[in-house]
Amino acid sequence: MVSRQDDEVAGRQYALAEDVLADAGYRHYELSSWSRPGRESAHNSAYWARRAYTGIGAGAHSYDGAGERTWNLRGLDDYLAEADAGRRPLAGSERMDEPTRAFEAIALGLRRIDGISRRAFAAEFGHDPIERLDCPTDGADPYRLLEWDDDRLRLTRRGRLLANEALLAFLPEPVRERPVPAA
Repeated sequence: MVSRQDDEVAGRQYALAEDVLADAGYRHYELSSWSRPGRESAHNSAYWARRAYTGIGAGAHSYDGAGERTWNLRGLDDYLAEADAGRRPLAGSERMDEPTRAFEAIALGLRRIDGISRRAFAAEFGHDPIERLDCPTDGADPYRLLEWDDDRLRLTRRGRLLANEALLAFLPEPVRERPVPAA
């Protein structure tokens, strides 16, 4: 029998983790990551900052930092046969269009507790990410999932519990119709 997660219990446990770890001197720097100051994961931070990375191994993914993602063959035998033959064991690739890259910049940026720079986003994509929101831009959203100031856009404490729902506000209209649950 597969049991479902109890969202209320998970939410309380997450909030408790935030408090206990902060009291113990750990910095909450990403939705699922805490560390002592200065000891954040450089590896994972590269993903959230959309820097280039190379995946090595069967099924590994790579990103060039400019919108092209590739992935290797998943099966170890096939991967090794290609590598042994001196060929790149590539299974596929995709070039992300600008709307996809912009959404990914928001989605990955909001994983970081510090959020994203509105100015840096505007420099890269030509508009403030706040302009993509489907809510009034008076400094707060009606669901209390996001907050922003002159430069930073980030999830609120409640928003960290409902990060996927917060991202819905940045998607095209048909996807936005899903209601935000109470937390």
